Amino acid sequence: MNESAAPTKCDLIKNQRDYTMLIISNIVNRFGDSLDIITFAWIMYQISGSAALSAIMFGMNMLPTVLLQPFLGVLSERFNKKYIVIIVDIIRGLLVAFIALLYFLGSLNPVHLIVTTILISSVEALGMPAAMGLSTAVLDKKYYEVGVSLNYTVTNIAQLLGTALAGVIISQLGPVIAIIIDAATFFISALIKLAIRYKESHVLREKTENSYLTLLKQGMSYAFKSKYLLVFCVIAALVNMLLVPMNSLSVAYIAQYLNDSADILAIFNMACSIGMIGGGLLYTKISKYISHRAQLLTIALVSFIFYLLLAIVGLQIFPLTSGITIITIGFLLIGISASLASSCLGILFMRHIDPAYISRSNAILNAGATAMIPITSFFISFFSAQISLLAIFVIFSVISILMYGILNISKKVKSLN
Repeated sequence: MNESAAPTKCDLIKNQRDYTMLIISNIVNRFGDSLDIITFAWIMYQISGSAALSAIMFGMNMLPTVLLQPFLGVLSERFNKKYIVIIVDIIRGLLVAFIALLYFLGSLNPVHLIVTTILISSVEALGMPAAMGLSTAVLDKKYYEVGVSLNYTVTNIAQLLGTALAGVIISQLGPVIAIIIDAATFFISALIKLAIRYKESHVLREKTENSYLTLLKQGMSYAFKSKYLLVFCVIAALVNMLLVPMNSLSVAYIAQYLNDSADILAIFNMACSIGMIGGGLLYTKISKYISHRAQLLTIALVSFIFYLLLAIVGLQIFPLTSGITIITIGFLLIGISASLASSCLGILFMRHIDPAYISRSNAILNAGATAMIPITSFFISFFSAQISLLAIFVIFSVISILMYGILNISKKVKSLN
């Protein structure tokens, strides 16, 4: 390969063995996640019949990330990141298996789902910064762009497969089987991570020299001094806010305005996954012609169109098939724009954040970005009891176009170019 040429995905697979193993574990993990996203949402709505509870569960899922991750992220600097992510996978698998057991016994209720969701998210709050630190440690810097792009693409392919099978598994085999498969993927992912060759001697030295509070203070100080980290947090928080109605109200929307079928939910999620895959596959080419600022602006513009379409289709002025087709296209476009924004932020983060602070910075980024999700979810939960889902979608359509205008004129966002 020409030394001046950018590395390809094949080069990465050939030369970055440990990062490739990490990607494989992420593929297995994402496949399982796609099953429980649909299954948990479907079970919650079926046992409660409440759109508000679905939104609450979605918001509660994010609270541990907001409240715990800045503090747990420090722990990932003090202990071996490889073992942290393995232990997290095992705990998540056990918790998901517990839900399957309760459902099988006929004892599952909304409280069980919400509490277990909080516990799963709490261990994820420890695992996410460790996973980012592990990724950065096992991936050479020249492979950052192609590595992030490849990981995003193949994990979304796994999500597409999981989504495609979720509706079939739920309708033909039942939610219990779907949850059992999900639990198994976490255990398989943990086994794959065991094969990663990774030693963290520098962390062991830091562990003896610096206390937990010292590391926490250093991380917070870096966050406020960093030119980029707070900008990344704000942008990611705004992007997450725009995606909350789509993620938390899809089941209720289908039940109220479409054919109340798990297959329709699977179709919408498949379309979104296909869009994410397409955006990931084309990202390295797109980034040559579209600035980072434009990549981040796209999600706001597409969200404006998407939520407006949801409201219009909900008026039932189109035949059912036409309405489903229109919304499916909307999910496809959301997937593409979300892929561009996520890949862009991931690459900018890896390039501009000091490696010595990568896990702590990632914890702060995730907490800041995720904070908007429970806030938005509780807002939706409150207003869903007061106004129709269609009115909520119109509100978010307006918010999206306002956000587009704000990001478009922001000097901080322009500086990312």
